[in-house]
Amino acid sequence: MKNLLKIISIVLITTIFSCSKDETAPIPQSPVVANPITTVYVGGSQKINGLEKATIWKNGTPELLATETANASRVNSVYVVGTDVYAVGFEVIANVNKATLWKNGGKTTLSQVVSEAFSVAVRFNVAYIVGKSENKATLWTGEPALFGLTELNNTIPSVAKSIFLTDNGTLVNGIYIAGTSASTAWTFINNNIDVNFTNLSVAESIFARGNDVFVAVNNVFIGLKAAVLFKNGIAQNTIISNTAVLSVYGDEQNIYAVGSTNPFSPGSRATIWENYVPKPLSTKLSQANSVFVANKIVYVAGFEYDSNTAYFNATLWVNGVVQTLSTNDCNVKSVFVTVK
Repeated sequence: MKNLLKIISIVLITTIFSCSKDETAPIPQSPVVANPITTVYVGGSQKINGLEKATIWKNGTPELLATETANASRVNSVYVVGTDVYAVGFEVIANVNKATLWKNGGKTTLSQVVSEAFSVAVRFNVAYIVGKSENKATLWTGEPALFGLTELNNTIPSVAKSIFLTDNGTLVNGIYIAGTSASTAWTFINNNIDVNFTNLSVAESIFARGNDVFVAVNNVFIGLKAAVLFKNGIAQNTIISNTAVLSVYGDEQNIYAVGSTNPFSPGSRATIWENYVPKPLSTKLSQANSVFVANKIVYVAGFEYDSNTAYFNATLWVNGVVQTLSTNDCNVKSVFVTVK
């Protein structure tokens, strides 16, 4: 009996000691992985007192760029480098549309004649802005208050709609511009007119990846638009008749184009083409105007019509999921995403 009690005592002591040791043992910690900080910038305009006002939505919060209460204005393109936010578009001054740059909210009027800026890209603190000045395709290059102007095409009318830059880490080695002159779409690459497309066509957007250059072009046939995506000057497909494609962008594996089916009509529906396969974004009257890809997430900016208010809502689709940014009759033109 005494031996049995001794055995029980030893077992109890061992058990208590084991439990105490387990409770004080360090708990393995999972490695800390920093979540990337994503900031989404959307550019366009919202109606205030009946006038368009240039606006940037930063993570859904609108920031008004235009301060002059009597002037209409709009953002057509946004580009972000570090903490610097560039936005270009136009402001109406003395009843004249004038190409305008806003950098961190500060305004620079790029031209004193009838003009508009459509696209901006930045490398090494130098901004490259394309648009039109007195109906001539124009490139503005430089920094605020120090911009030089280059006429890309003397044909009237002509316009430069989109710019994309590449670099080797020390200098810009690729300047890709898409535009239209005399009703013919063209690309302007590294100071040369590189590709002319068919007549009755409009180039809306350009994107470069490695040695490949993609251009979104709308051909017009008897009043209908047929969206075509060109790769290195060769048509990859006719996406579908009676469509418009307004922006092209991609990542390492995929290429995306956005626009609408039945464009510029009550039947217009925002659409994204992923590797040429269409996917509807909305069942409402809508249009997708800009696409951007970051960390395998696809961001699309545009607008949807609200039949209850008869206003167009500023809209962002993230991997196809809709987010309404503002409801006071908006026109959204651009999306840009930064990841830290």
